[in-house]
Amino acid sequence: MRKINLVLIGAGNVVRTRHLPALLKNKQLFNITGIVDSDGPSALSLAKRFNIPHSAAVHDAHDLSNYPWFSEAEAVIIGIPPQHHYSMVKECLQLGKHVIVEKPFTLSTEEAQDLVEIAKRKNLVLVVKHNFQFTRSFLKLEKIINAQELGKVRSIYCVQLTNQSRRIPPWTEELPLGLFYDESPHYFYLVRKFTKGDTISIKNVFQSKSETRNSTPLLINLDLECNHIPVTIYWNFDSPICEWYFTIFGDQKSATVDLFRDILIVLPNDSPHLGRQVMKTSILATFQHWKGVVVNGISYIQNKLYYGFDILQKNFYKAIVENNHEHTAGISAEDGLFVTKIQNEIVNVIKAHDRQS
Repeated sequence: MRKINLVLIGAGNVVRTRHLPALLKNKQLFNITGIVDSDGPSALSLAKRFNIPHSAAVHDAHDLSNYPWFSEAEAVIIGIPPQHHYSMVKECLQLGKHVIVEKPFTLSTEEAQDLVEIAKRKNLVLVVKHNFQFTRSFLKLEKIINAQELGKVRSIYCVQLTNQSRRIPPWTEELPLGLFYDESPHYFYLVRKFTKGDTISIKNVFQSKSETRNSTPLLINLDLECNHIPVTIYWNFDSPICEWYFTIFGDQKSATVDLFRDILIVLPNDSPHLGRQVMKTSILATFQHWKGVVVNGISYIQNKLYYGFDILQKNFYKAIVENNHEHTAGISAEDGLFVTKIQNEIVNVIKAHDRQS
């Protein structure tokens, strides 16, 4: 099994706490040859910590070609602010590198389309970090749905609560609708995956503006339809707690994924909702929750709760060595383009509402 030489672009939190632990698990697949960042000392510090042989301060995508060890790399992982995704991905593709890029893919549909076409023309693997679909819980959910254990899927309801005190990158306020644009891709690719839909129709968008932030709203409530399945997504960016949930309602059972804790809770139809059914639901929900807290809590403490990054990297590797883009299903540049279109449609709807009000 050959190793792929890989360079990390970005030395921030997501590279340090998510990409690097997964790369260490996949050390038989990748050889990390260097790390670059606009902050040279941060890149050097991370290089020393993880025994990465090379580091450099890079302020412009064109500077990458100045380093021989970068030229020798076959692939890159890009974990820099979204405002710079397009220029950095484009430069890396033009230099012949396979790419994993953080979400959100780009800030415009036109930029995303351009990168799709460049990657296709050069026959390079371009992957967008749609990682949650590969967590333990979502993989279990996929099996349950395929086995029709939920019955007929009736609807989907998603909730994201965010505490303003949480560690949030300062650059988020430079994005369209701020934190919404940065984090909403997760729900859009998950909805698409679990409805098996090729289009998402926006039915209604409600926004309440924040009194403390210029770009990120107080909340957004979004009604969608995908493959004839109604979907509601609720974002509250001024909550006292941080929680992310994804729930699918079938006519036989419901299934909820706690994204932060990687816990799946499946509950049966409680029929007439009598006392015994209520107690059964309570016991099942409590048992599944605490089982997940214990098992995944241990993994989290050991830095081995990978949130799907490990599988995403493996699929990226397979797509390169086998020259088979089927391994990038759900994470391809085309999937990134799909999500980018939805994001910008919503941004445009909200801007139009603001102009009318």
